[in-house]
Amino acid sequence: MAALAAILALCAISLAQDRVRVGVIDLESETVPQAELRVLSDRLRVELVNTGEFQVREQGFQQSGCVATECIVEVGQLLGAEKMIGGRVGKVGDVYTITLRMVDVETGALERSAVRDCECALQDVLTGVVAQVAAELAGLAWTQPLEVGEGVSILFVESTPAGGRIFINGRPRRETTPATLRNVPAGEHIVRVVREHLVAEERVRVLRDDLAKVSLSLQRPTGSVLIESEPPGASVLVDGTLHGTTPTLLRSLASGTRTISLLADDYLPWEEGITVEINHQTEILAKLQAAGYLTLSNLPADARVWLDTREISMGQRSAITASVGAHRIVAWKANHDSVATTVLVEHGRARIVEARLGLTHARRKALRRRWGVVAAALAVAVTRVGYNFNTRARNAYDEANDHLSDYRAATTTVDAIRLREQAHEASAEGNRAATKRDILYGLGGAMSTVGVVLIIF
Repeated sequence: MAALAAILALCAISLAQDRVRVGVIDLESETVPQAELRVLSDRLRVELVNTGEFQVREQGFQQSGCVATECIVEVGQLLGAEKMIGGRVGKVGDVYTITLRMVDVETGALERSAVRDCECALQDVLTGVVAQVAAELAGLAWTQPLEVGEGVSILFVESTPAGGRIFINGRPRRETTPATLRNVPAGEHIVRVVREHLVAEERVRVLRDDLAKVSLSLQRPTGSVLIESEPPGASVLVDGTLHGTTPTLLRSLASGTRTISLLADDYLPWEEGITVEINHQTEILAKLQAAGYLTLSNLPADARVWLDTREISMGQRSAITASVGAHRIVAWKANHDSVATTVLVEHGRARIVEARLGLTHARRKALRRRWGVVAAALAVAVTRVGYNFNTRARNAYDEANDHLSDYRAATTTVDAIRLREQAHEASAEGNRAATKRDILYGLGGAMSTVGVVLIIF
C-alpha cells in the first residue's frame, strides 16, 4: 500500500508539473453585485483546474480593481505564475456576457481570450457558462449537450496509444484509456483524450440505456489559419518559415502561439502573434501599408539618426523602408548642430536625403582657439629661426668688413685679389642670410597675427 501511495503521489506531482501555473484576478463587473461576482470568480478557479490544463495559484491578498495589464503582470510575478487570467462579466438586456483574457507574465502579451454569451439567468452563468468559457480558454472544444430527458448510458473510450486522460465536454475524468464510463447522460458530447503532447477528440451521440464506443488516434493537436492580405500576393512566413503567398490556408498547424509575418515589395512588413487553437480555423485579414524608400547620404558613421521616433542604425541608412506620407528625419552628432528635415515618401519611389552636419558655434570657436595657439607657437618657432639667420647675416657682414680692411692694407697684388674675393663671398653669404631672415620674420609676424585673430575672435 505504501508503494502504491508513493506511485500515486509521483503521478500527481508529474501531472501538476505539466499544467500551466496561473493566477486568477477576481472578475470585474458594473452590473453584477459583488457577492455574486465573488462566487463566479471562485467557480472560475475551480473550472480552470477541472480542465486539467491549469494549476491555479492561491492568492493571499486583495487585488480589487486590478484590470490594467501592468497590474496583472505584477500580481502574477508575486504569485510565481506563468500566466494571469482576468475578465469581466457584463449584462445587456437579458444577455449575460463573460470575457476572459490570459496574459503572459514574462512578456505582458495577451496570449489568449475567450468570450461566451448567454440569454439566461445568472445561476445558469454559474452552472454552465463559466465552465464553457474556462474550457475555451484552455483550448478545449466545448459543445452544449442536447436537451434530453431522464436517462443515462455507457460510453467506452479507447485510444492509440493508450493511457490518455479523458475529458467529456471539457471536464476531466479520473479514468485513462481504455475505459468504460458509466452513467453518462444521454445526448451529444465532445470526447477528448490527451496524452503528453498528443490529443484527439470526437463528437459522439449517446442514447439512453445504450452503449457507445469511441476509438481515437492521438496526434499532435493542430488547427488551421486562413491568411488574406490587401493587396494579395504577399509572402507568408510562420515563425520565420516561408509558407507560400496570400491568400493561403495553412492546415494542420501545431497548436500554440505562432508569429505570422507578411512581406511584399513596396509595402511595410506586417507581423502579428496568434494562437492556433485545436480543430479551429483562425482567420487573418492583413491590410498592408504602402511604403517607399529613403537613403541618407553625407552623414558621418558615428552620427545618430531618427526617422520620426525610430532610431536608424548605420546599416539601414542606405535602404530605409518607410510608410507613404510625410516623415521627420533628425540627425545628431556630438559637437555638431543637429539637422531636422521633413521628407515626403511616395509609394514605391526611392529618395536620397542629404543631411550635412555642421560644427556647433562653441565647437568652432574652440577649434579656432586651438589653431590660434598652434599658429602662435609656430610664429615663435619661425621667428626664432629668423633670429638665427639674422645672427649669421650680421657675422657675415662683419667678416666682409674685416676682409675689406685687410684688402686696403694689402702690400701685394696677390693678397689684395684674395682679400677682395673673400670680402665679396662673405658679403654674399650675409645677403642670403638676411633674405631668409626677412622671409622668416615676415612669416612669423603673419602667423602671430593669425593666431591672435583666431584666439580673440
